[in-house]
Amino acid sequence: MPPYNVAYPPAPGAITGETLSVSVYLNNPTRVTRIVQALAAQRFIADLIFGPGPRVDGGAVQYDQVGANDLYLERDVEPIRPGAEYPILTDTAPIPKVAAVTKWGGRVFVTDENRDRNRYDVLNRELTKLANTIIRKVDAVAIAALDAAPILTLAGAPWTAAAAETVVGHLVDARALVDDADMGYAVDALLVNPASEAALLKKKEFRDALQASSPTAILRDGTLGRVMSLDVFKSNRVPVGSAYVLQRRVVGGISDEAPLATKTYREEGADKTWLQGARRLVPYVTDPLAVVRITGI
Repeated sequence: MPPYNVAYPPAPGAITGETLSVSVYLNNPTRVTRIVQALAAQRFIADLIFGPGPRVDGGAVQYDQVGANDLYLERDVEPIRPGAEYPILTDTAPIPKVAAVTKWGGRVFVTDENRDRNRYDVLNRELTKLANTIIRKVDAVAIAALDAAPILTLAGAPWTAAAAETVVGHLVDARALVDDADMGYAVDALLVNPASEAALLKKKEFRDALQASSPTAILRDGTLGRVMSLDVFKSNRVPVGSAYVLQRRVVGGISDEAPLATKTYREEGADKTWLQGARRLVPYVTDPLAVVRITGI
């Protein structure tokens, strides 16, 4: 999701003819949506894995899933004499697949008491929980889409006990699997569970091996940064014991029928205002040979 130029958390209101209060946000759905979008900006792992897909038509997306030979024509190119016609190179189109859109969302509320007392902390906390919960579900759906596709798989060994050369070997072998498919992919990302990243950060030999390429990432930021030409991203949605080596935004697409948005409405009988948010989308894998799942790490 693109970043939004919205201050978060919202600053306490200043008196400029009238007092800016929590009720201003509750009465203005656009402000609430921008806050939730700002919270979610650049946080979806789903949007890192999948590129923007085509528009949704009738609640579903039709897409092609590329197999081992689908990026090449069935006949090879041939030498052509001057003035001769070009040969017809036959091709077989893959059978289209269909993925249905799902709406993922929920709602929270702010009581009139908290609104009247200008409880910004309550508003911020509820919006943060709403955004985090939507992000968690969308990212889990994205990882599930990866696992359901016929992606490449490599059996590894536990990184907690493995030597640095073993870990490097896993990454080299994963990249080799993609290269051997000869589809023109170039992997550029490593997606891991935080536990796997922590296991590598604790290994002195691994830290020492990375000092020349990314010393600030480890020493200053406490992250792996870039390893073996792969940018490292961590997510709790990645199953413990697994990792993914992939080419970002090439593996597949993610189509939004409706982007992340919110609505607010009153429940007068209960003296509270509801804030509901949802993202209506579908992720799907078009290029399964552009990703390798490493298991058993």
